[in-house]
Amino acid sequence: MRGRPRRQRRRALPAGSSVVVRLAAEGSKVVLTVTDAGTGIVGVEPQRVFDRFTHADAPPDPSGQSRPGFGLGLALVRDIATRQGGTVRVVSTSPAGTTFRLELPAAR
Repeated sequence: MRGRPRRQRRRALPAGSSVVVRLAAEGSKVVLTVTDAGTGIVGVEPQRVFDRFTHADAPPDPSGQSRPGFGLGLALVRDIATRQGGTVRVVSTSPAGTTFRLELPAAR
């Protein structure tokens, strides 16, 4: 919209880093893993990132922005996975990055 200031978004990944996406069949499941080289999940229990509009408890960053929020994206992923008989979870998170795992039943 014209005239409205654009909200500044924090970058989750350092410039030049990558995201690795893998897809594999494991028995009767299809497994998608996504690994990034970001800063990890900080200020909130990792499984809470799947809750709608979860906010981290971390203090504001030096730029003066409010505490980071996780919005709806991962909540929608969880809802879709659950409706299809699957699961999604945080496999690992650290200052070196985060890995998510999505499991869905394979098509018959």
